[in-house]
Amino acid sequence: MIPATGMAGLMFNPPSSSSPAPSGETADTVTDALFPLKNIYHQGFIARLLDRTGNSLPMRFCAYDHMGRIHAYIEAKEGEEFSVQIIDSLNARCTYSAALFLGLQFVSSQLSYPGGGGGALTIKDRPISETVAQTLMFSKPAVTDDEANSIRNPAEVAGLGMISIIVRKVLQTYPCVQLYPQDVLGPQKAVYERTKQLGAVQISAGPTINKPRTEQVGCIYDDTFPPTEFVFHCTTRIGLQLNGIIPVETAPTAKQKRTREEEELDAEEQRLQKELENLKKRRRVIAGDTDNAENARPDENAIRVKREKRAFDFSTGGTRENPLTAAFLNV
Repeated sequence: MIPATGMAGLMFNPPSSSSPAPSGETADTVTDALFPLKNIYHQGFIARLLDRTGNSLPMRFCAYDHMGRIHAYIEAKEGEEFSVQIIDSLNARCTYSAALFLGLQFVSSQLSYPGGGGGALTIKDRPISETVAQTLMFSKPAVTDDEANSIRNPAEVAGLGMISIIVRKVLQTYPCVQLYPQDVLGPQKAVYERTKQLGAVQISAGPTINKPRTEQVGCIYDDTFPPTEFVFHCTTRIGLQLNGIIPVETAPTAKQKRTREEEELDAEEQRLQKELENLKKRRRVIAGDTDNAENARPDENAIRVKREKRAFDFSTGGTRENPLTAAFLNV
C-alpha cells in the first residue's frame, strides 16, 4: 500500500540480509573516498541523503556489487535527523515507487507520477497513524551485558546503520486500507557490550510530527523493469577511518608541533615582559613617593645629642644674680 500523495505503504519485500558492503573483490569502485559526492546515480535514478536543513550528506566510496546494487558510505552524526530523496533523472518517464528500509525493517514508501514534482520524492518519516509520523534520526546503539538476549554478530551490528532504497516501476494502482506499524523503529535488541563497534550508529525514531491524511493505494509492478536498489552504510567519521574508507587524521609533525609551541611561548614571553615593565614602572613610582617622604622628615640616621644640665662656673667673675660682668662683656 502506497500513498497516492506521498505517505507510507507496505507492499515491498525487504532487501537481502546479505547485502555486502563495498569491497575490491565483489564490487567495481566508481568513486574515490577522497572526493565525496552529494548524490549517486544508478539505472536512471538519483539518490541522496539529506540532513534536516535539506543539504546533501557527503557520500564516500560508491561501488556496485555482484547483484547490481550500488553502495555508498555516509558519515553520520549521532542525534542528526535525515531524509532520503529519489529523483528520476529522465524527467519522470513513468510512475514509480520507492521503498525505504532500515536494515531489514520496512519504514515507508512513496509513489511518484509522471510530471509530478519533476519525478522527485522525499521520504523523511514513518507514519504511525493517519495524522502522526516519526522522523528518522541517527543514534548511538544501545548496549547491554545480557549475552543471551542481545545482538552479538558483528555483521548485524554493522547492519544497524544500513539504509536501503528499492525503486520499482508501477503499472497500475488501486485503493487499499492503510496499515500502520506497531513495532519500535530500529533494532529490537541492544548490542552485546563485547560486540560493540567503535563508530557504529543505528537508525531510530526522532520527534513525532503531524501530517495531513492521504489516500492510500496498492501497486501492480512491472516485472520487466529490474528493481533499482541503493544501499547506504552509515557510520561516524571514526568508523569511516577504521574501515579504511577515509584516511586517518595523522598527528602534526614534530616540526609543526614545535612551531606552534614556539608561537605560544613567544606570546607568553611577550605577556610576561609587558607585566615586568608594568611592575618596574610601579616600583619607580613607589620609590619616588618614598624619597619625597624622606626629604620631608628629619633624618633618622642623624646623631641625637642629649642635653644635660650642669652648674655654671663663676670663678672668673659674675654671680648667679648677675652672671655678666664688665670684664666678660669686654672680652
